[in-house]
Amino acid sequence: MENTIDLNLLIDQAGDSLWRFCLRLEKTRLDAEDLYQEAMLKAIKLQDKIAFDKNPKAFLFSIAVGIHKNKFRKFFRRVKLAPSSSSALESLSSPYEVLPEIEFEKKELKEEIEKAVSSLPEKIKISILMFYSADMSIADISKNLDIPEGTVKSRLNKGRSILKSIIEESGYGIK
Repeated sequence: MENTIDLNLLIDQAGDSLWRFCLRLEKTRLDAEDLYQEAMLKAIKLQDKIAFDKNPKAFLFSIAVGIHKNKFRKFFRRVKLAPSSSSALESLSSPYEVLPEIEFEKKELKEEIEKAVSSLPEKIKISILMFYSADMSIADISKNLDIPEGTVKSRLNKGRSILKSIIEESGYGIK
């Protein structure tokens, strides 16, 4: 019973940031909804294994990353088996959906940043999103991805460098 209460509290506290994380990780709102729902279902199934005294938010985000990686691998396995399917490849390049209430200039810059982030290699993109979208520490990212902290720092640095050059090339110089 206590784990159920803790899980409800965790969902109340981290649900919105997990949703934003899923939106950035996936290309479409529909895929993000699926990822969010799958992560929540898996969290419910694994609620007995969540260490609520440590960092349960990181556990929730690692569930989403794991599901995303599995879907990503499965997708590319299918593309390798059936490369003539152009609709599968087109789904990779579909743009992110951006909320309409954002002012035009901010919206344009945000779209450019999202496009740049989506073009990053998958390993770097996941580290960048976990750090900036999920507000996870380098230590938490390291533990959840099962990689050394130095590797996380390296991926973050490489990602920032790539993003900076992409954004500067598109005319949005960083001042």
